[in-house]
Amino acid sequence: MPAPRRPFRFVTAGSRPRKRRRTHNDGSTRTVESQAVEYPAEKVTGMDAEILPEGVSEEESFRARDAQSGDDLANHEPETLDGSIWEDFDFLDSFAPNIFESVLHLDLGLQEPLMTDSPGLPSSDIEELNALMAAEDSPRDQLVIQTLGPTPFESLQNLTREDFDGNSSKCSIPPGPFLPRKSTIFELSPQDHDSLLDMYDSEFCVLPLTSDIPVNPFRCQRQLPQGSHILFHSILALCCQHLKRLTGSWSAEAEEHRRKAVQLLEGALQSKQANDQFHLLEPILILFTLDCALSAAGTWTTHLNRAHSLLQACGGPSALTTPRVRSQVGMLLWWDATLALISRQGTVMHRSYLEFLVRWEKQDEWSFFDLTGCPRDLFAHLFFLAELARQSEIAMSMEWLSFNVTPVMDIEQQLIQWQNDEGSFPRPTEQERDFSDSEMEKQDHEQRDRYHCAEAWRCALLLYVERVFKSDRIKRQPAINRLSRRTLDHIRCCRRSSSQTQKQLLLPIFLAGSETSDEEMRGFVKEYCSYWGDKSRYNMFHSVPALLDEIWATKKWWGAVVDSRTKSPTPGLGKAPEQLLFG
Repeated sequence: MPAPRRPFRFVTAGSRPRKRRRTHNDGSTRTVESQAVEYPAEKVTGMDAEILPEGVSEEESFRARDAQSGDDLANHEPETLDGSIWEDFDFLDSFAPNIFESVLHLDLGLQEPLMTDSPGLPSSDIEELNALMAAEDSPRDQLVIQTLGPTPFESLQNLTREDFDGNSSKCSIPPGPFLPRKSTIFELSPQDHDSLLDMYDSEFCVLPLTSDIPVNPFRCQRQLPQGSHILFHSILALCCQHLKRLTGSWSAEAEEHRRKAVQLLEGALQSKQANDQFHLLEPILILFTLDCALSAAGTWTTHLNRAHSLLQACGGPSALTTPRVRSQVGMLLWWDATLALISRQGTVMHRSYLEFLVRWEKQDEWSFFDLTGCPRDLFAHLFFLAELARQSEIAMSMEWLSFNVTPVMDIEQQLIQWQNDEGSFPRPTEQERDFSDSEMEKQDHEQRDRYHCAEAWRCALLLYVERVFKSDRIKRQPAINRLSRRTLDHIRCCRRSSSQTQKQLLLPIFLAGSETSDEEMRGFVKEYCSYWGDKSRYNMFHSVPALLDEIWATKKWWGAVVDSRTKSPTPGLGKAPEQLLFG
């Protein structure tokens, strides 16, 4: 039989001396103080406050600690590319069915392995990290991990699927003796790590996507946690954050794992071997989603600058040689574009990455719709609108500079003429003729969800053009009211109980919701944010209602309110300003 695995133990960091009794041969005892363990000063700095106090609560304590250090990595200045790249996009192509994979129902319930194994009682011995964390990225380290209950796994064992139903909008934690009491130090065994990794691979890595796909950019390869400290800490930080929403504990674990992951990631990116480290994209993606679970407000450009610097060091777009890496860069491009669409400050990553991915997306086992809920052609329009919005803002700040709206009008016409083939009903194939009635009905529902999701994005982009480029931003145009209503109608038509498709429409819900004055429509917008915030456990959804309340109360256009909340409170001090992400 193989030798049993050594237990993984979390130990104190020596913040204060511990006392233990030493026994002499004569039977007497005396108390001695153990030596405190000292740690080097952290490279990561913190931020003063969260930008959205109304929508963010306890997560402010460790939000955006790495805001300042990440900006130093952005040494590459994107070059200006002459000419148009419209020839690279076949905007009249129809979407083949394989682009829109089946939208699988995501069971958000707890997995059985997590509910069957329970860690043992903590030992007084202090051991090094076991073979599960073989030294690859950094030397072995000891962590300070505390919990608010007897042990977190004991708390989770008391939860049942009835207490947290993945198909409901609320998660109910029943009262009982297992709820948080007071801090105790505990250890996690290798079985606990396996349970958390299983939860991540089965549930948490699917939450950011429209549906699970073979090339899931967030799913970890099980051999990697055995050799990567960074990925290991990143995954555990995200798992602990989700479990915090379920159990009320795990807060200290999430904070400590995130701190350690950021510290190790910064060191790896600054190393001389950073020119061949595509595996660092995985912790960057996970830490990005971790911040999405905290709030819509954050120093998102810090993550994007890290990723862009890494990609440039690795060789740029031509170095993206695997479908997995291309799908990971696709997610980064999506966050970059949707962030720039709201901030109107331009993208971090160069458009050459988008050109490259569009060519490969047609043959890879992933699509932009699988990742984001936005079809390829509409995503290309969104990216260019974000760039044009930056140029428009620059022109508005100049007295003698005018903005040429011709490219915007071209995009508007292509959006109007775009053919959404998901609304058609093709003749059934031979394989589909063998489907049962229930399978055919399920497929029809999924097709209609995809159709309405794509239409919501089309209407939202047309609404964006009307508000940002064509309106005077003071007087409301009739077209704005019509497009707002159409966007909300398409969002409402998407199912939510058995599909994640509707979850991908937070940005359209914000753009349309900020324009409506109808109380029933406003109620739907708030209910949408509440439902998906509770179901996905992403506080990014809960940040939107407070922002909309201010927009509705002041009757300003949404850009003015966003700008007032995202301007750096301390300009010139080197801190990255916070921005709002709804993608």
